[in-house]
Amino acid sequence: MKFPIVVCGVEEVPQMTIHGPKRMVSLLEPGLSVQSPPTVEDRLALTMLDISNASVQRPDAPCLDHVHRLLTFGARAPVETQDVTLVCCRAGISRSTAAALILVAQRYGADRLSEAVDWLLLMRPEADPNTRLLMLADQALQLPGSLMRAGQVIKKRQRAARGEWI
Repeated sequence: MKFPIVVCGVEEVPQMTIHGPKRMVSLLEPGLSVQSPPTVEDRLALTMLDISNASVQRPDAPCLDHVHRLLTFGARAPVETQDVTLVCCRAGISRSTAAALILVAQRYGADRLSEAVDWLLLMRPEADPNTRLLMLADQALQLPGSLMRAGQVIKKRQRAARGEWI
């Protein structure tokens, strides 16, 4: 495993016990919850809708507070740990893949995002990171669009894999 992070949808969480996750982040819409695997010792539950458009103003849309809470959670991990963090959202496609990229950028730096894109697409070929979360994290981490560019690379690779014009 290149980065000690596993991404999945809520239906896949029970199968993730094979990775022995010690930490877990869930990014779920209001009213939806998921049981942590028994190995999880540290958990963050973020409640939000999967809204990517930055111009949509809703109280349940991803916001800077969500990103700050995710970054605080990420900062709690010991620096040298290889403990696995499980990141899930409803489908394991948008919010969770964005959160995984954010945690990678925080822990390993923006210079590892190209490597993280390759890793994420191997793990979750259907990844479509939530651009609103990426934009907010670029702001919070003071990255000049690095996460947004990583998200764009993922979208371009997926279109190319489907044979669409880029």
